[in-house]
Amino acid sequence: MQIKRQRGFTLVEIIIGIVVFSISLTIVANFLVPTAIQSANQIQSIRASELAQSLMNEILAKSFDENSNRVGGFLRCGEDGVVCSPALGNEGESRENYNDVDDYHTLTMIDNIHEGLNDDPYQGFSLAVEVFYDGNFDGIDDGAISGAKLIKISVTPPSGDTLVFAGYKVNF
Repeated sequence: MQIKRQRGFTLVEIIIGIVVFSISLTIVANFLVPTAIQSANQIQSIRASELAQSLMNEILAKSFDENSNRVGGFLRCGEDGVVCSPALGNEGESRENYNDVDDYHTLTMIDNIHEGLNDDPYQGFSLAVEVFYDGNFDGIDDGAISGAKLIKISVTPPSGDTLVFAGYKVNF
């Protein structure tokens, strides 16, 4: 008669297995945490891009200057005795009544991008707009009236990395 040996793990083998499993699980978790943070940063960057593009579309849909014809005519400031407005910024209008590109100059929004929304996807974001004359397209303020305005939109997501978006509105 043959005696069967019992098969199984000893208590020491089980404890060693648990320790090895815990160490390997910790190593795997350390690789996953930075990836999750990077994913969140990418989502915030995408939202910042969406916000800037939306605002840029709104701004570029406006006329070049306060003194330009906005009813489909061919009258532009700087021509036929019509002077371009030297002062940049809004003329006391609320944002709903902005009618030219430079009305957005110095517009800033912090944490209330979509005021009144309960689930605002831009909570914690801030943005700032700068508009100036740049007729030679070098990105530097000309300091004088010219035929092009540079629009810079700076968006800062909660991660703190500021993204800058720029576009030109030309007087044509």
